[in-house]
Amino acid sequence: MNIQKIVSVFLANRTLATVKTEDEEYNGFFVDNSERFICLNILETWHLDGYVIIPKNKITEIEENGTERSILQFLGIMEEISKHNFLVLSEYADLFNSIKNNNKAVIIENSKEFALGEICEVLNDHVIMNGYTPEGEKENRSFLVPYDEISSITVEDEYSSMLHSFIVQREVSRNKKEEERTKNL
Repeated sequence: MNIQKIVSVFLANRTLATVKTEDEEYNGFFVDNSERFICLNILETWHLDGYVIIPKNKITEIEENGTERSILQFLGIMEEISKHNFLVLSEYADLFNSIKNNNKAVIIENSKEFALGEICEVLNDHVIMNGYTPEGEKENRSFLVPYDEISSITVEDEYSSMLHSFIVQREVSRNKKEEERTKNL
């Protein structure tokens, strides 16, 4: 399968694609492409929901999604398709540094599990991230994720973005309360 050629056609025609890996299936519009990665603007329940970056060596199939283009145009989705403005898709380290430098939450998946949180350190062969709990707290441990185990990376989706905003606001509020408490001592 010549992924580069297939992606070029989908990009030129703004065609809704289904991209399959061994473990997952993603629906969206190709918005970027490099030698190592593809990037989709994810289509989730009739709206665009962030970006998924998939290593090309993890892709097993790419096909046209059968969703009627006229429905997508009616819903205004075709006009909303947008390329990210901060992701660097050259190498893993560049990609994770671009996510970290833009203070974005990230979901990293592999065949066994996924981790949701923020990037704290980027190294040559793995990334270290601080995880988030579903309750909106930072986990007390970090995750080391080897690059060769990654099957997808999701950013700017509603779930991780909302959770990240909530955690940041909660931290700001807690810090203000602590400052006020120490002033009053």
